[in-house]
Amino acid sequence: GHIEFRIDLFRRGDVIGLAFGSDGADRVIGLLTGNGTGKSIVDSARFKAAYAAISKRVTPEDMVMFVDIRRVMGDVRGMIDKATADQKDDPEAIKWRGVIFKAMEMLDVMDYSVTAMATDGQQEKTYALMKLQDGKSDLALAKLCVGARPIEKFNQFIPVDATNFSAGGAI
Repeated sequence: GHIEFRIDLFRRGDVIGLAFGSDGADRVIGLLTGNGTGKSIVDSARFKAAYAAISKRVTPEDMVMFVDIRRVMGDVRGMIDKATADQKDDPEAIKWRGVIFKAMEMLDVMDYSVTAMATDGQQEKTYALMKLQDGKSDLALAKLCVGARPIEKFNQFIPVDATNFSAGGAI
């Protein structure tokens, strides 16, 4: 089998978009221009919950990015199903499909990610939040993500002649 996979990068006014799928960009541009059909992702309960959670940390002024990780993982599974549909009798293909799905099962712990940015004087503040899927907190990757400690003394790792840096951690 084969997979039809399309990625579109587009700009409409001050919105820059990256859309996946055969009609992703067309649907987004339709919604941006008021000519679209269907609902916007910002109307979903999941986006509203993510936006409310990140808004407790920062008022999103300069940028908001939402990724429905659970949906992306589902879409990837669907693409693999389509690509391997005609290989149901091939033992080697069945084995590798199983390996891929087992690996995806181990990685599929995040529900969504939301990032917001705001400018405060001369500082640009960025906050990111990732939500675990319900019932996945006992999986190894989830424990690794949730069990991380804040970065301490990050400045000791930055060379004196560095022109910029970024430090991040999860708590």
